[in-house]
Amino acid sequence: VDDEGVVHAVGTGTAVITAKAGSKKATCDVSVVVNLETPLTFEAAADGATVKFNKYGNIVAPNVEYSLDGGITWKDDLTAAGVTLAAAGDKISFRGTNETYGGISFDDCYRFELSAETFAYGNVMSLINKDNYPTNKTLTADYAFNGMFCEQENLKNKDADHQIFLPATTLTEDCYYGMFTACKNLTTAPELPATTMKKGCYNSM
Repeated sequence: VDDEGVVHAVGTGTAVITAKAGSKKATCDVSVVVNLETPLTFEAAADGATVKFNKYGNIVAPNVEYSLDGGITWKDDLTAAGVTLAAAGDKISFRGTNETYGGISFDDCYRFELSAETFAYGNVMSLINKDNYPTNKTLTADYAFNGMFCEQENLKNKDADHQIFLPATTLTEDCYYGMFTACKNLTTAPELPATTMKKGCYNSM
């Protein structure tokens, strides 16, 4: 609760807020829940930000769709040149049908490249199965999301209401390996709710 009495979410869970004025006191219960319906989304923080999703050699990620209108319509014609968001505030969302979007070496990894400052938020599981990602909590392929945002210094958090969600509770070997390596402008780390893990899943994350 800030000095003006505005309540800001800082994480999931419940809290009891108590206010006192003289002999009067009041309480209220506040619950913060995660909205996993939002697919992985990038929002330009500057005009002309280009978003690419390729691997080494400018090979575009397979089995991926994108939307520029908040998920009303989806396109499957993503190219290695990516998509340029003309104005700050423009958004692009991604969904797909690929178990991994990763690889056993850096050169094998499909990763996002951002040409200018860009906010990222939403559920990364939208890349795994576009039809049931809000409820999908299981990764089945090793190296899933390996290096996905690696070295993207233009990647930024927007605010407490717009976070990157990694909701999987069952993880595979090396699944998040190097996922956010050198993303030095991220200020908030994603929550990690996993309860079943294999070796290396958080290695160099």
